[in-house]
Amino acid sequence: MAEETKSNQPEVVRNRWKNGKQTYLSFPTKPFPHGIQMIFKEYNYSEFVVNKRGLNPIRPQVEGTRSIELPFPRTMVDSTGVRIASFERNFLTERIAASIAGQSGTQIGQGIMDMAGAAASFLQNAAGAVVRDPSMALSAMQDALGRVTKEQGLNTARLASFLIRNFLPEELSKTVGGITGTAINPNETLAFEGVDLKSYTFSWDLFPSNKSDSDQILQITRLLKRELLPRFSSGGLTDLGPFATEGISVDRIFLKYPSVVIINLLGVDPLSWMRFKPAMLTNVSVDYAGGGTMGIVAGGRPAGVNLSLSFTELSIHTAEDYDFSSYMGVTGQTQDPVG
Repeated sequence: MAEETKSNQPEVVRNRWKNGKQTYLSFPTKPFPHGIQMIFKEYNYSEFVVNKRGLNPIRPQVEGTRSIELPFPRTMVDSTGVRIASFERNFLTERIAASIAGQSGTQIGQGIMDMAGAAASFLQNAAGAVVRDPSMALSAMQDALGRVTKEQGLNTARLASFLIRNFLPEELSKTVGGITGTAINPNETLAFEGVDLKSYTFSWDLFPSNKSDSDQILQITRLLKRELLPRFSSGGLTDLGPFATEGISVDRIFLKYPSVVIINLLGVDPLSWMRFKPAMLTNVSVDYAGGGTMGIVAGGRPAGVNLSLSFTELSIHTAEDYDFSSYMGVTGQTQDPVG
């Protein structure tokens, strides 16, 4: 039986000291036992896109970083999706695909080239003649199909007739269908096109109970906006040379990528909750009428705010991210509870 999974205790990953190298902010000032932590780091393509494709570590390094800790948001939805599109696979395309699939090695590539060449040949020599001279179009397509399917005679003639019908003007094609009482069966199926990048939107109602909490809300919203937005950059240039123009500074001709955020859940069983990958903050929304009422407290500060944050991860999730090996060594378990 697997050992009991130990909770990710908040004190293990929190580091509240502040100096010139680190900024740590939390609301409330004394955090709850369970919360969500956001660690901001400078964008680095090699680190976060090329080489860092796995889940965020359960016990991240926070020294020398800028981090924010908040209570759990009002809702926390983990949505995983893939891109699926429908496409038609009539018997002709199935026959051509089967012909190519039955080949091996370099023959597959040659089969694809033959198919492309046949299609080009038909479009150039036959498509324009479908209505003017159907027999010429039929002959051209029959020859092209023979090159691709390696079939001859009656079979290619039937396939060519089918394809020619597809190239008829829409009204004429429908008329032919009405006369014969048949319509082409599209045989629709699905094609996998990729994985959606995960996106999250979390929101909080923050009501300060003292001046310290109010100070923290102010600092948290300012830090979030700084991490969301880009900074000016020279891009490594020292001057603009012959392109120098009065009023244009070399330090402002580029924009640096905004920060990357590492999201972690504190004080919970990691196997029972969503795990994140490095993400970018895409939206910060602050409603100063928290709870639907515009209230102002001593010092002219809002009585409460609604904070909403949106994130999009930098890389897709794959099945490997949910193999047990992704969690071993950090959860205390020795065997996969799923099997």
